[in-house]
Amino acid sequence: MAVARRAEHACVTRHDLRGGAVAMARSVRQRSMRLNALALAVAVAIAGRVDAQTHRLEPECPPARDSFRLSHDPLQQAAIAGEVTKRDTGRPLRNAFVLLTPGDHRATTDSLGAFRIADVPEGRYMVLIRHIGFEKYADTLLLGTRLGAHLHVPLVPAYLDRCPTVRRVPVVPALPRVPSPHRKPGGGTG
Repeated sequence: MAVARRAEHACVTRHDLRGGAVAMARSVRQRSMRLNALALAVAVAIAGRVDAQTHRLEPECPPARDSFRLSHDPLQQAAIAGEVTKRDTGRPLRNAFVLLTPGDHRATTDSLGAFRIADVPEGRYMVLIRHIGFEKYADTLLLGTRLGAHLHVPLVPAYLDRCPTVRRVPVVPALPRVPSPHRKPGGGTG
């Protein structure tokens, strides 16, 4: 049996030697293709570095379809009311959390994005509006005794696929720093 295995091995080896020229030609062709692919990758990388010095990629986000509005409402004395919407679509944002500090006045928006906080004494308040998946909104509001406030706050989405496309923007090179004539080279002044 050992003789048969050696004979099979010898046949395979002889067969490989006959087809060796074809295998070698294939091997050379494959190496050549790999080298060409490597050269192309290096050229693209070098061009990318040169391009990176003159251009940068910026996300291209959808335009805002809603904007912030604040108005005083004489009909809502000692109250703050308003709506919270999605900035990109203008649609109401349900279950947004609205907080006024100091005083710990809280509200949650309804299905129309509306909220109302009553019995707010006059003074300066920090308004904080949050919702999962959106950037928080924080601002200062001054509330008088005779006037209530009406806020319309669009929240900016904070998810990654909000800006699905990118565009190339030219980079403006920074101006070289010119040493001040009043400074000594050692870093000290005067």
